[in-house]
Amino acid sequence: MIDYKIVRANEKHFQSIARLHIQRITEGFLSSLGIKFLTILYKGISNAQNSGIFVAVSEENNSLVLGFISYTNNVKKCYINVIKRHFVSLSLTIFPNIVNIKILKKILETLFYPFFHKPQKIEKHNNAIRAELLSMVIDNAYQGMGIGKSLVKKLDDTMKQMEIDKYYVVTYQVDVRSNSFYKSCGFVLKQEFTNHNKPMNEYVKALI
Repeated sequence: MIDYKIVRANEKHFQSIARLHIQRITEGFLSSLGIKFLTILYKGISNAQNSGIFVAVSEENNSLVLGFISYTNNVKKCYINVIKRHFVSLSLTIFPNIVNIKILKKILETLFYPFFHKPQKIEKHNNAIRAELLSMVIDNAYQGMGIGKSLVKKLDDTMKQMEIDKYYVVTYQVDVRSNSFYKSCGFVLKQEFTNHNKPMNEYVKALI
């Protein structure tokens, strides 16, 4: 066991977040783009309006990231903000890949996911469209300590403070652990769809 606390991510955490993403989210295409790309991407999400990242860190060492959760209350605005602010730096990290048309197509689909993915119904609330848990990872060494549920609870409270009454999360159908976890946290299956030719599940969680 280890004592931990939940704090907002800052500059000293982004590389660790990127490393955890690569280690644990093996189904996703983003992991193949490398640690530099993901470090910039997560920094962008953290700095985007009404978006952010919470990290679970050791009480004794604030730089030791045990897990993280990233979110936004408006997916499209978040990604637009990230692309506008970090387009050059993101492009430079993936430059060797853009000569491959198939890889370039996947990169664009990933970065512009909010525009390509059309939910069955987009619901508006206080001008916030599609609030979403973007990603969450717990280090293998710290599984089973309740860190994941602590991060989701922190996100629930944050969404409520922003007057969001529901938010979404998307995960791969083949990831049994992820699907079971979200269900245990009160998420309900909303729909199934395909992304990069892989079956996905979309869940929604009501906060009222």
